[in-house]
Amino acid sequence: MTIDQLFLAVVIAAGRSSRFKGPTNKLLALLCGRPLVFYPLKALSLAGLPINIVVGAQSDFLKQSIKDTCVSEKISFSHQLQPVGTGDAVACSRASWGTAEHILVINGDMPLITPELIKNLMTHHVAHHAAVSFVTSNVLNPTGYGRVIVDVHGTRIVEEKDCTPEERSVSRINAGIYAFRRDFLESTISSLSTNNASGEFYLTDLVRLASLRGHVVTTINAPFETVQGVNTLEEFWIVEQILRTQLVRQWTERGVHFESPSNMHVDVDVHIGQNTRIGTGVLLLRGTIVGADCTISPFSILAHATIGNSTSIKSHTVIQDSLIGSECVVGPFVRIRNNTIVKDNATIESFVELSACTLGKGVVINRMCCLEDRHIDAHSIVNHQASVASMDGQADFFLDESAQQQQL
Repeated sequence: MTIDQLFLAVVIAAGRSSRFKGPTNKLLALLCGRPLVFYPLKALSLAGLPINIVVGAQSDFLKQSIKDTCVSEKISFSHQLQPVGTGDAVACSRASWGTAEHILVINGDMPLITPELIKNLMTHHVAHHAAVSFVTSNVLNPTGYGRVIVDVHGTRIVEEKDCTPEERSVSRINAGIYAFRRDFLESTISSLSTNNASGEFYLTDLVRLASLRGHVVTTINAPFETVQGVNTLEEFWIVEQILRTQLVRQWTERGVHFESPSNMHVDVDVHIGQNTRIGTGVLLLRGTIVGADCTISPFSILAHATIGNSTSIKSHTVIQDSLIGSECVVGPFVRIRNNTIVKDNATIESFVELSACTLGKGVVINRMCCLEDRHIDAHSIVNHQASVASMDGQADFFLDESAQQQQL
């Protein structure tokens, strides 16, 4: 039996997100094209774990968003009716534990967590026969995090609201990732109390109980940038910058050239071919595929767009839900949308809008054209007088004489 088969992961996703200052659950906030909760779920899935998600506030929206990600087939849900603490949230998942020998618990707002850290925690926990293992980190500004205190009384986690001034100065923090031996968790979860500053059932109190009862408690340390949580919009912005930097570095290592890496946006579900150049201010949004040897000039936006090899997208071009072939030239100031298909070797000049069109190979669309729901034959040239929409099935555009002769 492999180590991942010993574990069930429980993801706490039932909070109200009050510090996030938004109308929706913070776990639904889009981070580089995916909801925040997608990232820890992906890490757990890559670590091979079945997952139970404890939901509460806006549970219907959250469940649907998670199902839409298709991140894993091994996901189930539990419900916390009232947000009365992390300890109660884990207790609400009890019916889902099945035959798992160990329960891994993680907060749902940790988008930078890696499968490797999760595997390291599980391996460390089992190897040391621990009742409780958890991840810690050292940070210059520990505000908002529980402090890890180790003294003659053992190991404990003290939430910030309950810290003494001396404890508040401790820089070692609880990251919010735990591994519990199931029999210990079952025997102690019901003994948690609300005797604290928040009036909640703290899961972290189980660390103190394990130490007091002589059980093995172990920790592993991790860099803060891999375990940083998101409680506020400022923290969301910080992790977004980290994730964007990771994505840019990933594509740079694969041969993509970025003119201004700090001034562009690339989502996680994007593919970029080798030797492609990306200009400043470009947005490559979810579902976009850019071929090799392309140029995407500054301030262009590509959303669920497919771009063939050796194509040039000039500045201030917007392409949405459409396909552009290879060796095309598009823009500047062009908008292409609504499942438009542009085949190879096409040229689309400035101030053109295309919607639901199909352009054959080698088509030239001169500037100042607006076409909707039209099929343009290969090697046609559409002059700038064109303004084509659905008008009784008649195409109100003009081909130059040479193009007409080529079609005859």
